[in-house]
Amino acid sequence: MRVLQIIDLLCVGGAQKLVETFALQAERFDMDCTVVVLRTDLGSPISAALAAAGRDVRYMPANTLLDLSRLRRLVTHLRQNRYDVVQAHLTYANILAPIAGRLTGTPVIATLHSVGEDPRFHNPVRRLLETWALRYGTQAVVAVGEQVAQAHAGRLGKRQITVIPNAVPEMPHPEAAQTTVLRARLGCPPGALVAIAVGRLAAPKGYPDLLTAFSQIAPQFPDAYLWIVGNGVLWDDLHTEITHLGLQERVKLLGQRDDVPLLLAAADVFVNASHWEGLPLAVLEAMMAGLPVVATGVGDTPSILPPGTGLLVPPHAPEKLAEGLRTLFDDVSLRRRLGQAAREHARLHYGVDAWMQRLADFYRQVIAKNK
Repeated sequence: MRVLQIIDLLCVGGAQKLVETFALQAERFDMDCTVVVLRTDLGSPISAALAAAGRDVRYMPANTLLDLSRLRRLVTHLRQNRYDVVQAHLTYANILAPIAGRLTGTPVIATLHSVGEDPRFHNPVRRLLETWALRYGTQAVVAVGEQVAQAHAGRLGKRQITVIPNAVPEMPHPEAAQTTVLRARLGCPPGALVAIAVGRLAAPKGYPDLLTAFSQIAPQFPDAYLWIVGNGVLWDDLHTEITHLGLQERVKLLGQRDDVPLLLAAADVFVNASHWEGLPLAVLEAMMAGLPVVATGVGDTPSILPPGTGLLVPPHAPEKLAEGLRTLFDDVSLRRRLGQAAREHARLHYGVDAWMQRLADFYRQVIAKNK
C-alpha cells in the first residue's frame, strides 16, 4: 500500500511526531510511505530523523496557502506516484490535500489534532476553507481523541469523524550514569527534584501558569528545578518572566532538543499546564517513560490519565498546579506508584503496533469505498 502523509511543517509537535512514527514504522506493516511537507524545516530534529532513516520526504514551500504553483506540484506528485491513500495533518494540509485528491482521484483522509486554535492566528477565511475541504473534499476525517471529535462535529454536519487515538513508541531506558551526567550538566545538584514540561512555547500550553505555580512552591523546595523543553513565540516573554520571578537558577529553558527521552528519564515529575489540548503526545511520552504526571484536565487528557496514573488539575489555576507539584515532590512512594501505573496504562492502550495496524485497516476500508 502506497501512503502519502502530508503536513504543514515538521517542527516538533504532536502531529509531527505522529507522522515521524508512522513513516519510521510503515515498512513493518507493508506500507510504502512518503512525507510531503508544506514548509521547509530542515533544522527540525524530526526532519533529521527521517533523513537519517532514509525516508522519502519532499518539501513544497510557498508564500501563500493557495499558491497555484505549489498546488500544481502537489497534483503532479500525486499523479506520478499513484498513492493508494493520502493522510493530511494540520490546517494547510487539510485544505490542499483534498483539492489535490479530487483532481487526481486519490482518496484523502484529513486529521484533526486539537480541540481549538490559538486566537492570535485565527483566520476566518482559512477556517472556512478548511471546513469546506473537510466536508466536501475528503473520503474520511480522523480525530486523535474523543474530545477532539466532539469539538469539530459541528463543522462536518452529518459527516462521521473516526477516532483513532494517538500512540507513542516505548521510551528507552538510559543508564543511571547518563541521567546523572545530564542532570549535573544542567546545573542540578545530587538529590535535586526535577519537574519537566515538553511542548511548543505558545499560549495554549499555559506556561505562564506553570511559572507562577513553580514560583509558589520554590521556597518550600529549594532543591527543586523546572526544565521547559521546546521553542516558540513565547521564548522571550518566558525568559523575562523567569528573571522577574528570580528563578534564573531554578528554571531552565532548554529549547528544542533531540534527547527528550533522556531528559524524561532524568526528571522526577512531568507537568502539563495547557489551557486546551487534543490528545497530548507529550503526556503519553511521559507516561511511557514511567514519569508521574500533573496535568490540566483539558481535551482528551482525562481519558489517557485515569485515576491512579496521575494528578489532574483545572486549567487557568496556577495554585492547583502548585498543589499537584507539591503533592508529588513531597511523596517519593506516590511518584513511583503513579509512574509505574502510567507506564503500564500507556503500554496497554497507546502502543505503536496496535495504532499502526488500526490505521492500515482503516486505510484499506477507505480505499475500498473509493473504488
